[in-house]
Amino acid sequence: MLAGRFKAVLSSICQSLTSLSLTSTPATPSPSSLSPRLLRLGTFNVNSIGSERKKLDTLPADLAAYRVDIAALQETKICTEATQSIGNYFLITLKCTNPHYGIGFVVVPHLRRYVTSAWAVSDRIGVLQLRLRSGRMNIINAYAPHMGRRIEEADRFYADLATTHNKLPRRDLTFVLGDFNAKLGQPRDGEQFVGNWARGYRNRNGHLLAAFCELHGLTATNTFFRKRAKNLTTWTQRRVGHCIYNQIDYVLSLASILKLCTNAHAWGGTLTNSDHKLVTADFNLRDVPRRRFQTHVARDEETRLARSRLYYDEDARTDYQRRLAAALQDDAETLSTASPQDRWDRILRHAYTSAEDSVGYEPAISKGRFADPQLKTLSYLQQQLRLEIYNNTNADVHQLRKTRNEILHAIRTRCLELANQALDHQAEVIESLSTSSRVFEATRALFRKPRPRQHIRDKQGKLVLSTNRANHLVREHFRSLFVDPSREVVRADRCSYRLTQPSSSAPSVDSRTAAPPAQTPYQQNYSSMALTLSPNRSLSSSIKDSPQVNISSLVPAY
Repeated sequence: MLAGRFKAVLSSICQSLTSLSLTSTPATPSPSSLSPRLLRLGTFNVNSIGSERKKLDTLPADLAAYRVDIAALQETKICTEATQSIGNYFLITLKCTNPHYGIGFVVVPHLRRYVTSAWAVSDRIGVLQLRLRSGRMNIINAYAPHMGRRIEEADRFYADLATTHNKLPRRDLTFVLGDFNAKLGQPRDGEQFVGNWARGYRNRNGHLLAAFCELHGLTATNTFFRKRAKNLTTWTQRRVGHCIYNQIDYVLSLASILKLCTNAHAWGGTLTNSDHKLVTADFNLRDVPRRRFQTHVARDEETRLARSRLYYDEDARTDYQRRLAAALQDDAETLSTASPQDRWDRILRHAYTSAEDSVGYEPAISKGRFADPQLKTLSYLQQQLRLEIYNNTNADVHQLRKTRNEILHAIRTRCLELANQALDHQAEVIESLSTSSRVFEATRALFRKPRPRQHIRDKQGKLVLSTNRANHLVREHFRSLFVDPSREVVRADRCSYRLTQPSSSAPSVDSRTAAPPAQTPYQQNYSSMALTLSPNRSLSSSIKDSPQVNISSLVPAY
């Protein structure tokens, strides 16, 4: 009996010793701190995960320790588009051209089946789409230029970010995560997108981020929770004698769902070596309201041709064909001598002119954006003033800011006036109808029917309903217009055959005695260069890792 008790005590001691670790592992949150109904989103500038230890060991350990469900990674320094499993997580890296950038996503296994698509907008912006039970969710990964970059590069980044955000459906749940290299600072008068626990003073990039958040109704969630200073700052720079701490990484969400965010935190105990901290935000998606109404973005009236009439109106279609044929016949002599680009521009111009004369325009939807000349002028003036504030060191910054604020106030006033005019016009149209028709007209205004799908017809006049066949007919049509049939197609040289089939045996006698294929200028140089490469070198990382390489794809066709 004593021997059995001694074995039990010894076993318990061994288990307690094996549970200890000599490495500085981060403190794992207690199981009761997270609910299974919560979704934890995170953003992390990893400062390269090219090494296997960092990608396969430390990064999954950090994400598992802090129970991150979906993380947006910046500065991965991986340029290839790939998916792989790292630990218990699923890593998605997006394609980029600059080897010093690189963005990606990490998804927890139980959410992997909900991922529908992921794509890169640029080297600094990527999108991940998921279809959850509460609806479709979009996560935008942003890696903004730092303060050392020119203001034009920052403007281009935020223009791309705004375009990406506007293209996503408004009924979806959209988050913007990333390293913005911007300090928002304390909230100004009337600002609702930043909380009372933001760190630092607003800098140049902070003004750009503030304008983006205010325009799209986003809020910086990690500035709304009272935390210690070490759990608010997200970036650290060590200097001689002191350290610099800033808050430049944010988790942006819609202001309408800010109440669903239960916590936001910056974690500094990660094993992954980086000067940034892991920033997380918890959201209770169980209470996400289902959005029933789709929003329609109004376009300029000049681009809204009534193309649907070509589908269901036989007279309009016949008139359009007659006008287009007459215009092309009158311009046949010029088209025959013009270059392919000029020929395409002239044909496109004739097509638009014929459609304008035959089917006309559709009325613009009075909802969403407005194509107003006054707004366009005011927007241009405030943009020029902003550039003057940041670029001209000799200007009176106080007076310029005052003038720009007045212009911004005028822009807001003009937008309200246009919105009220549109609402008044729609109300007048509904009120002018009879009592029995008002409810139907109001219903049509709220729930617009989708436009009929556009189809094309083949030579027999039949509608082509297959998308693949329609694409084939369109491709063959324009190929007959712009591709010269007498032009000889350039074939690949024998070097590409050898490289694409490294395990094949020596060529046959017929292939050695056959005439060499036609080669483009400089193609022989590429081929000889590829043959003289050593086994440890390659043209690029994508070619080195690829099992098949085609040198002819690198040579421009002449």
